[in-house]
Amino acid sequence: FHDGLAQDLADIIKRLELCEKLFSIEPGRAIEELSSLRDTAKDILNRTRKVIFELKSPDNNEFDLSSRLTTFLNAYKKTSDIIVKLDLPVALNNIPASKARAIFYIIAEALSNTRKHSCAKNVDLSLKLNGNNKLMIDIQDNGKGFDVHDTGLFKSGSGKWGLMSMRQRVDSLGATLTIDSSPQKGTRISIHIPLN
Repeated sequence: FHDGLAQDLADIIKRLELCEKLFSIEPGRAIEELSSLRDTAKDILNRTRKVIFELKSPDNNEFDLSSRLTTFLNAYKKTSDIIVKLDLPVALNNIPASKARAIFYIIAEALSNTRKHSCAKNVDLSLKLNGNNKLMIDIQDNGKGFDVHDTGLFKSGSGKWGLMSMRQRVDSLGATLTIDSSPQKGTRISIHIPLN
């Protein structure tokens, strides 16, 4: 969350600097950009409030992953033009709360990246249990894709905080992350998470 917030605020600053320049040459466009910035700031504020609420919540022993994903996807539909097809054939209530929370944020970060960068219209999201030992998450979009061999995408200062944040969360779970993408071919993210 922290990395994503820093990226969002840096983006707002850049767009405000653009507005300063536009006011003297294209005031109409500057006003449109400010209106868009207002909506972006509201979205960031709402997400920040949710995280603060969760941090303050005394109930750290429960985290209903299925319910949280459904709620998140309903809100996601309202802030993007992306249709997400969710395949959730299993009950996920037996996953420890701390791990379930991290899994939720990995998925949320992946979908946030899709909304910001991919120009995708459709996403397939599936969660499957392999016995009781491993959770397999698959996220596939039909967006513009990118070059996964660009190692700079996973370094600090690259501007791609979302990918770094996802990788850090995946590592903290002892999980594996595979990203398959290429320009104009969409992106597929596969995550295998040990549950025991």
